[in-house]
Amino acid sequence: MTAVRKKSETSESNEATRSVELTPIAQPEASSSEEFLPAARLAMLESLSDGISHELNSPLQILTDSFHLLCEMNDSLLEIVEETSDNLDDTDKEELEFIKEQLDPSKARVRQGLDRIQDVIATFKIFAGQSNAPEREILDLGQCLRAIVAKQSDSGVAIQLSVKGDVSMHALHDDLETIVGELLSNAITATHQRWSEAPKAIKLRAEVVQGILELEVIDQGVGIPENLQSRIFDPFFSSKPDGVHRGRGLCMVDQLIRVKYQGNIQVYSRPEHGATFIVRLPIFK
Repeated sequence: MTAVRKKSETSESNEATRSVELTPIAQPEASSSEEFLPAARLAMLESLSDGISHELNSPLQILTDSFHLLCEMNDSLLEIVEETSDNLDDTDKEELEFIKEQLDPSKARVRQGLDRIQDVIATFKIFAGQSNAPEREILDLGQCLRAIVAKQSDSGVAIQLSVKGDVSMHALHDDLETIVGELLSNAITATHQRWSEAPKAIKLRAEVVQGILELEVIDQGVGIPENLQSRIFDPFFSSKPDGVHRGRGLCMVDQLIRVKYQGNIQVYSRPEHGATFIVRLPIFK
């Protein structure tokens, strides 16, 4: 069993080597990708993304199902070994305990890897347009935003919501939750990074101006380094350690705003002075 211990230690060492700490990201107003890519190249990108996501889905499902089966078989095998553990010598018993200690962390790393692959596939689907279906519903904006804010109630940071007037919007609740929820999540992280005690409140404002919904998410967090502002919403670029945050949330926000809702987003920030995200979306389109 000594070989098992050495293999486990090597795996953990490799995992630590791959983990990289990155920095928060953002940029000024994002422009439509059609302004930069000819229609033919954009269509090619969508087709390529669609093909890759399709080809990855099947092997991912096989890996996921096999992993779950192996976990079940491993649990059964451990039960059998423990029933006969009295016949093991002290060295083998020590190795058995080591294996049991390593199983849960190893399972967690595999699950994390599978989840990350799933997120990569989801990002390809975004670029392929599969997440931009036109289905909409009439939403009570105030009610929708209150529900989104309520999900952040245990974040340790107060969120001050302001909605001017009774506003209805032609959209999907899940889309607004993705957009607002991701921006709030980033604002919460930035706030905690700057204020370890008594963190400053985050402001979420909503107002309709000439048929356009303006959403503002304002924090007093660590702000955004100038040298990273041009990398806002880059796919797979993360501000957190590798495997913790998969760097696709802001990319999805960008795609939803620009492609599905024909809106735009602006970001204003200075290091140690917080950040303000302004989203503009047509309420009916």
